[in-house]
Amino acid sequence: MTIPAAAPIKEEKTKTVKTTEGPSGQEKAIRLGIMAVTGLPIGLGKRREVKKEVRSSEISFCMDIILRTGKIRLRLNSDNFDFSCLMEKKTYSSQTNFRLICAELAAFSPHALKNAGLLAILEGKPLTLLPYDTADDFEKETLRLAALAARRQL
Repeated sequence: MTIPAAAPIKEEKTKTVKTTEGPSGQEKAIRLGIMAVTGLPIGLGKRREVKKEVRSSEISFCMDIILRTGKIRLRLNSDNFDFSCLMEKKTYSSQTNFRLICAELAAFSPHALKNAGLLAILEGKPLTLLPYDTADDFEKETLRLAALAARRQL
């Protein structure tokens, strides 16, 4: 039995960015003016290194195809996939291309168990409302479907 499963997965990334900050041009001009008027040596300010954490979240699309009750598993990730197999159907939108490839692959096994993500894709529903916050959520649902398919074959 074949199990096609697909989902949009949010990936949150955090990276630390180091920047060097110093006094602005306006601050330097004011201090230089004060030094010129008073004759007192006032420093122009020091540069300092500032560390900032930048968080970003990206959505990637993932499809698993499980064959022979979990013995063979194929994973398609939209970030690392060339959609040229769609030929004239290929668009400039990765989300549209992912929907098209999911529909093409799901057509090969119309009676297979499908997860909620693939059903939403096939029905054209918005993908942002799906319950997958992490790849682990998608993995749990896929394993549950594989276990259910194995029980059906017994």
